[in-house]
Amino acid sequence: MTSTMNKILITLTTSLIFISCQNNKTFLTDYFSETDVCALKEIVEYPADSIGHADFIFSHGDYILLSEPKLNYLISSYNMATKSLTRFLSKGTGPNELPDVQQIDVYEKDTLFFVKSTFSKDIFIYAFNNTALLSLEQVPGDNVSLFFDGNSVICSQYGKKRFSLHDIQNKSTVEFGDSIVIENCRPDLIPYVLQGLCAGNAELKRFVWASIYGDIFEIYDYKNPNRIETINSTKGILPVIKSDQNQPVFSSDSKFGVVSITVTNKYIYMLYNENKIKDFQDKKDDVLLCNKILVYDWNGTPQKILKTNKLLKSISYNEKHKKIFCIGHDDDGNGKIFYIDDL
Repeated sequence: MTSTMNKILITLTTSLIFISCQNNKTFLTDYFSETDVCALKEIVEYPADSIGHADFIFSHGDYILLSEPKLNYLISSYNMATKSLTRFLSKGTGPNELPDVQQIDVYEKDTLFFVKSTFSKDIFIYAFNNTALLSLEQVPGDNVSLFFDGNSVICSQYGKKRFSLHDIQNKSTVEFGDSIVIENCRPDLIPYVLQGLCAGNAELKRFVWASIYGDIFEIYDYKNPNRIETINSTKGILPVIKSDQNQPVFSSDSKFGVVSITVTNKYIYMLYNENKIKDFQDKKDDVLLCNKILVYDWNGTPQKILKTNKLLKSISYNEKHKKIFCIGHDDDGNGKIFYIDDL
């Protein structure tokens, strides 16, 4: 794979499809002309000694939820109104347990959320105001990341097509998203290499996907489920694969990409990581910490880079409070909850 390609503009019907392929721009940051230094504010009332080794954050309404992979209970829930903290979801492989948490997101607007594991097709459904398990649901296919919109669920998935839209009520499925060519990697293994995150906006009927490895993201419009349109496809540096046998092997020179993503009606926020896999030797778990948030509009047009004064691991926008909540480290390396006011 060459390091430079041409930039292509394609117009289909009323949509502008912007496919950006390395026009001397290797990194996503190369497309931005404006950087703002952003001083994070700490939620000082949050019980700091309870944060532990949280790996990502999800916030909705008055709640901040953290995934705590090293504790016996995988999720902590903090109520900002009552300033109370609870823990739930036992770690394990037994009934009503999960070995890990891969994703937390809204299931039904304002009332319910789901918890997804890397190793299970079941998603656990909870109410925000109650930690008791309400139900177990299954989403079709072999999925990485989910976004619910009413009776529809959009998934990034493993398979020939990288995405699927399932109409739960009518039990129909549309698959879309062409494979991305990566040197030394078979097409059927590409989804395992990219392992991207997705987030959506039900009002706009758009969703965004970004790869955890390499500098790649895409935006799709699903107003017409039978004719899903690509709004933007930006490809910078790709993951570096050393071999292609039963499973791909990453080169130590492969870099990380977007490690967390959150959206509003106006903007897409991507927490962008510039470290390489080989940096794990020195940084250990801190290799996923970073301090650049890339801001795009829903056409994929770069707006600005927010350079934070603390290292962050995960971000989550809260519509009620109009803030981006963040899990990160203070100057002494202690876990903290920070926030940024909406742009």
